Amino acid sequence: MKTKKQIPNFRRLTSAAVLAAILLPLASCSSEEIVEETGNVTEDTTTVLTSTVETEARYLPEGVRYDGEKVHMFVRAGSSLPEFFVDEQKGEIVSDAIFDRNLKVQEDLGVTFSFREETSDWASRQQFADTISASIMAGDQAFDVVAGYSKSISSYLAANGMLGDMLSTKYLNFAQPWWSDSLIEQAKVNNKLYFATGDISTWALYCMFGVFYNRDMLKDYDLQNPADLVDNNQWTLDKMIEMSKGIYKDLNGNTTKDLDDQLGMAVPYPNIDSFYHASGLNTTELDEKGMPYVSDDLTSEKTVNLVELLCKIFHSDDTAYIVKDSETNSFVNGHVLFTISTLSYGRTLANGDFAYGIVPVPKYDAEQKSYATILSNPHTLYGIPKDARDYDMTSAVLESLAAEGYKLVSPALFEINMKKRYSEDDQTSRMYDIIKGSVCFDFGRVFTDQLGTLTYGPFRNKINSNTGDTWMSSWASSKPQLETMLADLLKTFQSFEE
Repeated sequence: MKTKKQIPNFRRLTSAAVLAAILLPLASCSSEEIVEETGNVTEDTTTVLTSTVETEARYLPEGVRYDGEKVHMFVRAGSSLPEFFVDEQKGEIVSDAIFDRNLKVQEDLGVTFSFREETSDWASRQQFADTISASIMAGDQAFDVVAGYSKSISSYLAANGMLGDMLSTKYLNFAQPWWSDSLIEQAKVNNKLYFATGDISTWALYCMFGVFYNRDMLKDYDLQNPADLVDNNQWTLDKMIEMSKGIYKDLNGNTTKDLDDQLGMAVPYPNIDSFYHASGLNTTELDEKGMPYVSDDLTSEKTVNLVELLCKIFHSDDTAYIVKDSETNSFVNGHVLFTISTLSYGRTLANGDFAYGIVPVPKYDAEQKSYATILSNPHTLYGIPKDARDYDMTSAVLESLAAEGYKLVSPALFEINMKKRYSEDDQTSRMYDIIKGSVCFDFGRVFTDQLGTLTYGPFRNKINSNTGDTWMSSWASSKPQLETMLADLLKTFQSFEE
């Protein structure tokens, strides 16, 4: 359903809570869906914190205004988790922060916002792009900003020449901490950047993967705290597997491992991808000119060992279980030690009757320098329609929204909804910081639709089907296909300049 919303440009009626310290910046480094179950969770309406953020710091030159202009945004619809606008302040911390962000940007720039919403998820990713593409190709200049499901923006807009170069605009400053520098590095093609994300997006936080663990089960089995292991550089895949062994109990007595049993590890099928990237592996890498090429990681001994190890724990013993798309993750029921999910899963667990914690997806081994966190596909990317009226005005709006999101929205969402409310101790709060600080992007994953899904499909599918022993033989034919598709994609981008 199509709707239009306009955010009024008036002084706010009530004062919002002064918000918490800023977040660590997103650091360098699929049919999966963000978890949106909210149960009876409502936002905290009482917490008031003292800000350490300099809210008046300038991120645009003095005097940049576009008085009287209406900024038209084409955005995704249908989520229960707000990102783009709220109609009014309701005394809810995150929603009010979004309201305040939008109001401040409008007042600072002298503009008003208008939103057109269209469904943008895995199933509708092309339809979303087709709708705005028709307007762009007609030269309507109807929209100044487009923001939607990641693959809508990358694979169906950017890869079809529908977006403008964000690096050539006047006011976007991607050196600032409110932008994901890993995405900026990985997504550039021919020194042009067609989309970005960071603290401008609540979904960039909601979609980060992490390992949730059951604290009560740790105590029952006298196991080490995974957060302590992170602090001591001992949180590795082998350690996670070791802790998961010996946990299994056939609670329903059907002699078959399933979600009604007690499990050491339960991982939803799409989230298997996170093991690959968390192990420091890439699908593509950048050459000396910054152009992507197919990574040798795909056929490395390390990858072969990883695939075989995961097949073993999910299929050959009782260590772990793959949660099918048709099933509901039973971690919430309190009889699973570990699961991998997006950080939004904390909303589901907030009213649970057991204590839980969260840590990064483990490193492959202790020699690996850092953790690596990917986002699930539903994260939001922002771009500038190719026919936008005024790229500089749009860049001023996006820079302002990102900066104010960094100061207002991300602290509210992360510090209050995740750390102050959903987390239960300071150590867990630090784990969230480590996860956010290790977010990374991979060109092959970003443009996977143009690459035949070869940059994620084979890995998760081999593990799901327990056919890891054919990994190398499969890639003998798949790798040349991937190289051809990548070359074709790069030629397509080159054609936009001719």
